[in-house]
Amino acid sequence: SCSTSTRGSNLKGEVIDRLEGQCSRGEIGARTPLSGRSSDACSGDVADSNLAAQAPSRLPSGAMPSRSHKSTGQTFAVSGGYPAIRQGLLDRGWQEGSPENPNLDFKWTCKRDEIEYATLTAPQRANHFERISHLCTKIGLNSHLQEARSNLDVDIDTFYPQTFHLFGAGETEAFANEYKLRKAEGILKDWLDHRENGGAENETFAEDVINVALMVFQRHLTDIDSLLTSEDNEAEAQ
Repeated sequence: SCSTSTRGSNLKGEVIDRLEGQCSRGEIGARTPLSGRSSDACSGDVADSNLAAQAPSRLPSGAMPSRSHKSTGQTFAVSGGYPAIRQGLLDRGWQEGSPENPNLDFKWTCKRDEIEYATLTAPQRANHFERISHLCTKIGLNSHLQEARSNLDVDIDTFYPQTFHLFGAGETEAFANEYKLRKAEGILKDWLDHRENGGAENETFAEDVINVALMVFQRHLTDIDSLLTSEDNEAEAQ
């Protein structure tokens, strides 16, 4: 492998020496047309009058090439950034206007508050729906689903998780009751699994804990109407 490497190095040097000798004697180096191009074997110079016309124009980094499109006569305004939205509309023939112009055909903003819905008339468009917070926020969606319980043919608890707005009236108490109920349910399930699997009584929940859990769960299962009509109803007794 060493001899091969040596022969290769010597051959390369011999070729370079021969080319340099031919250049110095003028045997090579004349510009000879080749397919419309002129070349110089010594300097590597290339000259072609058509290259400048054929080469694409260089744009600054990040710049987008301008496109010529027939104007649609529609105007738009984009605020808050969004260069891709702006360029896309320009490429489609839209004309950019001032965000303060009330006659824009389309307005794209970062915040919903920047759109004056009262002044919009068809076919003007914007990228935010009015009062969308009633559906796209947890509080708004939850309140509307709870209000629609009586008008729905399905139980919302089958597809919507139990949700509480802790700043709403009565919601904190409802959350506490739900937490106690689920805690009691978990205690009773663990106790039953332990007993069914033959576990020792002293290795599970104490009897008073089980009694409290049963009381919480029974209170939940009791029909409210039966509580109001029972003889033990304190309100009626008073």
